[in-house]
Amino acid sequence: MESHTMKKIFLPIALGTAMLTLAAPTWAAWSHGPFRHLVFRNIGPAVAGGRVTSVVGVPGNRNLYVVGTAGGGVWKTTNGGDSWKNVFDHEATMSIGAVTLDPGHPDWVWVGTGEANPRNDMLNGAGVYFSPDGGKTWKTRG
Repeated sequence: MESHTMKKIFLPIALGTAMLTLAAPTWAAWSHGPFRHLVFRNIGPAVAGGRVTSVVGVPGNRNLYVVGTAGGGVWKTTNGGDSWKNVFDHEATMSIGAVTLDPGHPDWVWVGTGEANPRNDMLNGAGVYFSPDGGKTWKTRG
């Protein structure tokens, strides 16, 4: 390739890259909103991350959410997501396929274990579980 042709190709690419870099917004920490307390951190190279399989909240309560994950159990927040607690640590499996709450009794949590999205790293299910106390204790229901 001739030097003149290289200049025709290189110059627009270099100018375009410079313009995009200068036009890109600078990063700033969030000062408001639900994620204001989170701090970015690099956790290094990883394989497949955690998969959320089910999320449920209660109508009229924007702070209470329960999340089921493919291999990390059941997580609960009572402060709109500022902090989370794993409430399914000591059961037969950590693979969750479905989570639901009774809107009239938000402490009643139902969990279907096992995942419907087969992958090479999925875990087996162990039936349906019920918690009458918001995840403090669990009973098998099938």
